[in-house]
Parts: sequence; C-alpha cells; structure tokens
Amino acid sequence: VLIFLFAKGSTVDPKKWPCPAAGALDAITGCEKRFWSNGKARRDTQFENHRRRFGRTVDPAQRELKTPKPELLELGSDEKTFACRFYHGLAVHSPCERDVKMWVLQLKVDAPTPLTPGSGAQGGKKVPLANRRFVAKLGDAVDSPVIRGTTSDSGTIALPLFDPEVLIILKVDAFAALAPPPPPKPEDQPIDSEAAVDEDQFVTLRLKAGTLKRLQARDANSLNFDPSFDPDRPPPDDAEVRLGTLERLYNLGYGKDDTGGDTFGNWSNDERREFLKQFQRDQNPPLTASGTLDTPTRQALFKEHGG
Repeated sequence: VLIFLFAKGSTVDPKKWPCPAAGALDAITGCEKRFWSNGKARRDTQFENHRRRFGRTVDPAQRELKTPKPELLELGSDEKTFACRFYHGLAVHSPCERDVKMWVLQLKVDAPTPLTPGSGAQGGKKVPLANRRFVAKLGDAVDSPVIRGTTSDSGTIALPLFDPEVLIILKVDAFAALAPPPPPKPEDQPIDSEAAVDEDQFVTLRLKAGTLKRLQARDANSLNFDPSFDPDRPPPDDAEVRLGTLERLYNLGYGKDDTGGDTFGNWSNDERREFLKQFQRDQNPPLTASGTLDTPTRQALFKEHGG
C-alpha cells in the first residue's frame, strides 16, 4: 500500500476527486477519464530485452519490440509508465515510485597539526567540516532554488537534484576553520528575507555538479546498482580516467589552484606526477610512490573521494 501525505491544511473536495471510493464500483469511469490518451500503451508496452522503469530512461538502442511499432519507442523515455495523469502528478516526486536523486558532497578541512614531544608536527589528515551552516543556490539564475541547512557530523550535505548538470554556489560558515573572520558589516542588510545576517561572511565555493569524470564503470558492487540500466553506459576511456584522476586530486587538496578548464592546463606533467606521488605516500599503509595511476591507487582514490 502506498500512502500519500499532504501538507497540513490541505483541503480536498471529494466530488472532484477522480479516483473511485472504496466499494464504488460504478465510479470507474471517473478514473478512466484521467488516463493519458495513450494510457493503455504506457501501462502495457514491454520491450523485448529491456524493462521499463519510472524515472529511468531506456537507451534508444535497447527499445526493441517483438512487433515493431515506431510510435511506441518514445515510451522508453522516463516517466511514461503510468496510465493515469492524475496519479502521475501525485507520484512524480515520490521516493516510492522513482529514484530519489540528490547531490551529496562531503566537506573536509586540514586537521590541526599539534606538536608532540619528540615527534614533531603531525599533519596530512583531513577532518569533516561538521555542524556548520550552509546556503546553496542550485543554478546561476536569479530565481534558482536556494537551500539552507547544517552539515552533518561527517561534514555531509545533501541537495535535491533538479538538473543532471548545474552550477552550485555553496556558502559555508567556515571562516573559523579556514581563516580569520572578516570585519562585520552591520550596514549591509541581506536582500533575501530568509538569509542570516552573517551569510555574506561565509566561504563561497562554486561547484560544477554533474561534470565529475569517472574512474571506473558501475558494477554489482556500486551503490544502488541496477543491472537493467547501469550497464548501458560504456566504461570510461583512458582520457576520462586521466581527467577524473586530476579532478579528485584537486578536490582532495593536492596540487595548486587550476584555471585550465577540463584539461587542467596549469599543471605541468611533472606536477601531475608529483601530486599523485604525494597522494600515494599519504595512504595508510603507503602505496608505491610511482606517480602513475595503477590499480591500487585508482581504488584508493575512488574510495577516499567517492564516485
């Protein structure tokens, strides 16, 4: 049984509700009036070698019918499995009917480097930026969604995914962890009525969500792996793996700032090797500092950074 909960204060006129009441066998016509014009095809169409799933798109090459009907191949796109328009409208954002897609990121900062007798400085570790306020704007348009919250104990933030690629402008109350706070500006008042008075002092990060390159293909050991859909995408080639390696090294704090775009043009080949060597040396136990992306290094980089 699937139960929808509506916001407190919502009202419904039972006379206008199209779904038949329990026991009202003669009211099925009200239900059928809400069907899509191709409702039966949406509900009944089955591809020969690939199942359909609400919220997932079937690769065009997999849209095969035993009796070819070109007009039905469009039903391989996502959100075309329900016969009823009314139910579709209710269920389109339900986690029970479709995949819940979110941007999930973790913020870490360099750990303090205390001195201990006889051992010197100890550093190189990163700790979560925990329980810090943040505000995230999902997109660069004036009316883009704005999400406010607090990082978790593990420094994690989860944001709703509206687009597969989007610029996220993330502001985090992290000056105490990264740098001395700037002088207050009491004369500056936030335009956003929900903004805290000190949000203009937060550290700002610009994140290109959805552009991170892959290090490996998804398999049965991957999170939420779906054997009916995930294998459709070809594994990453060498060029994608190389770029994915540089992106993760940069996100983990290795190397200098880069403005070279997708090629990391500001990093020389010698620098790239040295940054990778440093990552290999920092592992516990340390990996062979070869400066090349061997299998153990790829696994360690994927594990520490994530997908």
